[in-house]
Amino acid sequence: MRLASNWVIGLSGEYMLNFPIYVGCMYGLFTESGEGHQRFWPAPKDPVMEEKDKLVLKQQWDKWWDRLVMLLANNYAIRSHQLGPGIGLAERHFSDIEGDLLRQCCIDSWPAFIEWWNMPAGGQMAMYYWEGFPRVNKYVEEYERMVGRKIKPFSLSVNLVYAGITAPIEPVTDYIIMPIDGPYLISKDWWLERFKQRY
Repeated sequence: MRLASNWVIGLSGEYMLNFPIYVGCMYGLFTESGEGHQRFWPAPKDPVMEEKDKLVLKQQWDKWWDRLVMLLANNYAIRSHQLGPGIGLAERHFSDIEGDLLRQCCIDSWPAFIEWWNMPAGGQMAMYYWEGFPRVNKYVEEYERMVGRKIKPFSLSVNLVYAGITAPIEPVTDYIIMPIDGPYLISKDWWLERFKQRY
């Protein structure tokens, strides 16, 4: 969390979005590896399912992902950790996930994911590192020097994901889903351009 008297930016890398990304990577639901410098984790496995089933799984996953994104976009209390994660992750049997195939894939993927997530050098520790990396305070100070005024008041939530997307997703003006890979999170120029466009 970075804050000043007139602005606040919250960066967090929670498993609420990283687990769906993990499932998508594991079952090969994203574009071909390397396209757009997209990084995959874990490497896609070769699921034993027919192509029509894989298409069904992709449709179910897309619907799950869109639902998660819009839930977070429209509910500040959840993305600021005032409410629990919900949407399929609150219970290990994933009873609230729509689609039997996706639900089973989540059940099968969860043990490996949560083991990796909780390792001393695993996903959660990696996210702690990236949450503290962007020098947002410095970028705001530089922007204010550039324009000769204080930045306009704003509040911005940024959820970090380990892989799966190649560019930030901004469903609403105060919320961004951002990959830790690529020229965004730690790019001073990206932050300055955003400040210029918005604040």
